[in-house]
Amino acid sequence: MGRTKRWQIKWLLSLVCLALATAAYFYQIPTSATEHKEAILEAAQKLPQSGVLKKNWDGYIYLKVDDDYIHQLFPLIHENGFHKPSSLHRPSRIGAHISVFYKDEAASRKPITEVGQSYSFRVKNFTHVSTKQKDYAIIEVDSPELEKLREKYGLPPKLFNHEFHITIGDKNKRYYVP
Repeated sequence: MGRTKRWQIKWLLSLVCLALATAAYFYQIPTSATEHKEAILEAAQKLPQSGVLKKNWDGYIYLKVDDDYIHQLFPLIHENGFHKPSSLHRPSRIGAHISVFYKDEAASRKPITEVGQSYSFRVKNFTHVSTKQKDYAIIEVDSPELEKLREKYGLPPKLFNHEFHITIGDKNKRYYVP
């Protein structure tokens, strides 16, 4: 094999390696995403799966859960642009929580007498949801107790037919450019 031919083969192999490295950089392999999701779910299932029903000053009612849902799970997200949720930093400092009644729902009903009571839930899934302005990393939970509570007050079992969830991170689309 001539010197030119060997050089061409080396050059071609280098080009193939560069193409593979570039593809690996820009493409997330599904198994790593699955492992990532499983690690978050495994850690979430070790946290307490109950909370206390609380009412905010504006009438918003939520299940206060352990802030470790944010502090322990957020570092496991491993995706650029995500931040701990604003519920940790707002003046109300609600922290980790599950929304149960929005303020307009609670205001139009008789008083919610269950505030202060404990409710349990089961960790179900880790996923992402999007709105026009933000992406959210959430832990979906199942809670027949919270569904029954909403139904007791004449409401559908879930808020806007969405799963109950704990937000562990968010990304503002307007300010983040990948």
